[in-house]
Formats: sequence, C-alpha cells, structure tokens
Amino acid sequence: MADSIDKIGSWAIYRKPHEKEVHILSLGKVEKYTSLSMLKDKTGFVMAPFLPTDVYPICLYPIVDIQNSWETAAQIANNIDISSFGNTSTSGKESKEEYGLIFDACIEALNTHTLQKVVLSGRRTLPYAIEVWESYKRACDTFDAMYISLLCLEDCGVWIGASPELLLSIDGDQGRTVALAGTQERYTQESSTWDKKNIREQALVSSYIENVLSAYATDVQHSEPYTATAGKLQHRKTDFHFRLNAMNRIGELLESLHPTPAVCGLPKEKALSFITSHEYYDRGYYTGFLGVLNRQGKTELYVNLRCMQLFADKTQLYGGSGLLPTSDKESEWIEINKKMDTLGSIIQPLKKANVHR
Repeated sequence: MADSIDKIGSWAIYRKPHEKEVHILSLGKVEKYTSLSMLKDKTGFVMAPFLPTDVYPICLYPIVDIQNSWETAAQIANNIDISSFGNTSTSGKESKEEYGLIFDACIEALNTHTLQKVVLSGRRTLPYAIEVWESYKRACDTFDAMYISLLCLEDCGVWIGASPELLLSIDGDQGRTVALAGTQERYTQESSTWDKKNIREQALVSSYIENVLSAYATDVQHSEPYTATAGKLQHRKTDFHFRLNAMNRIGELLESLHPTPAVCGLPKEKALSFITSHEYYDRGYYTGFLGVLNRQGKTELYVNLRCMQLFADKTQLYGGSGLLPTSDKESEWIEINKKMDTLGSIIQPLKKANVHR
C-alpha cells in the first residue's frame, strides 16, 4: 500500500449519508477546465470551485481504482504528506468587525432591491495541524446523515468535509437534487417551527432550482419543505426528482445550477459580483462541489460545505449564512460560527510526535 500511495498522488475517500461502507478512489493526473459546460461527456472525480478561475480551476481526475476497506482508508490518511499538496490559503482579514462592514453593505443592497438574497461566508484559522484519520473517522461516526469526504487532490489540496447538501445525482436518466437553506438550532421535538426569514430564504432556493430544471428535465416533482438535521443544526429542505432530457447536457445543467442561491444569492450574477468584490478572501473550493461524475451512467455531487482545508501548520474552517433584508447582524455571525463548529468540535489536533506528516 505504501508503494501505491507514492505512485498515485491524489485520493478521494468518502462515506455516503446513512451508509456504513467507505469508498476509496485512487485518482490519476488532473485535467483542468474553466467552465462547467466543458464537463460534457467527461467522467471521473470532480472538484469544482465556487467560481472557476485560473487560480481555482475545475479539476477532474480519472478514477484509477476503487476500494472499500476502512483499514486501507486509515492507512492512506495516516500516510498523507500534507506539505506535498502545494495549494496555499488565501489572505485577508478575519474578524467580526470586518464581517460587520460587509454585512452593512449587503443589507443596503438588499434594501434597495439590487439583490434579493446574498450568502456571506467567513473562515476560522486554527494555528495547528490535525490528526487526519482520527478527525475524519470522528466525522463519520458523528454525522450519519451527511456526506463525509477526505480529499487529497493535486492542485486542490487536502480537505475534510461533512456536507448536508446534494447538488446533483443522476442514475441513467433519473435525477435528484435538493433545495437546502434556512438554519436554526436542532430541536428535540419531532416538528420544528420556522420563522418567516428562514421560510423565505429556502423558498427562493427552491424556486430557483425548479426554474433551472425546467430547461433540462421533464417530470419534475418535488416534496413539501421539511426539516432536515445536520449535526447540531437544522435546515429546511425540499427534494426534487426529475427525468434528464439528455445525458450529454449534465455539464450545461451544472453550469446553470451552480452556484445555487443556497451558497450564492439572487439574482445569481449580481450576487456573485457582490461576493467576489466584498468578501475578504477568495472562497476557492469552499461552496464549490465534489464527487463522482458520469461513471457508468451515475453522477453524485455534493456541495463543499461544513468543510475544512488542512495544511502542514494550520487548519482552516469555513461557514456561511444567507442574508435577506430582515437579517440580523449578530444572529448571522453566530450562525456562521456554529457551522464552522460542526467540524471544529470533532477535530483532533496533531500529536507532536507526528509532525513529520
């Protein structure tokens, strides 16, 4: 196994929601793209950024081999040389005060109806590396309903994620996606009460997805909004099922769908412009997506949320929240930090004896 780890630089390890099996993909040399529409007829494991750029391209890796052994997954994780993955972190201020300035500018744009919704994000830098396998396994044990990933990718870096949000699933011509938005503390009772702000926020996402699907699919059906649990948080969720018109349009569908208002805002292009000009760092692959693309007619992609990027000397956690005109600055800042706490609460700092990793 040590020899194969040296020969194949990129790996993707993941456990699907509500499953016990781990999937280990050894990956070949990366192919880079600048547009999601270019993924037409492509196959492999994809890591896409929030917004494709020359610095953060869409990365597609051919799948060389697939295994399903927890023991193998542990051996790979314990032998990762994080310093060999040259992806560096972005720079920028990180403070409540900085967020407050961006929040105020956002509310002004929302109140003048320039924007309907914007998702603002933040990150927290921990000044230490972590135990990769222990942290990943804790995430698997703690978050049964989430897609738990450990990625070691050429040009994208090393990431651990616990995503609650399916972006796109395709099996033959049958497709699924979700509208996931609105956040509150997890309640113990079976039914939860949602305020108007969260109801409106999720409804905007649901309407957007339904509109996008109308151009690429038939027999579009959706559930009523319901409460979904993700760790210590709850979200409003609508499930969509549809029949894809043509398999070779998956790239076009992704181009139209991503980024959804769940991670960006509305109108899409204006929200993108606001985020890229106001946020104090480049999101890179945070709020992008990852997963298997068009392998034997199957695609399963998840939004890169509740995630952290690993470095040899530090760890970066990410979180975001959706803003409407009625949003409260303090509440949104708290929500961002609670989302970062999803993984922040289960990570294991690197033991001194293991610093050579």
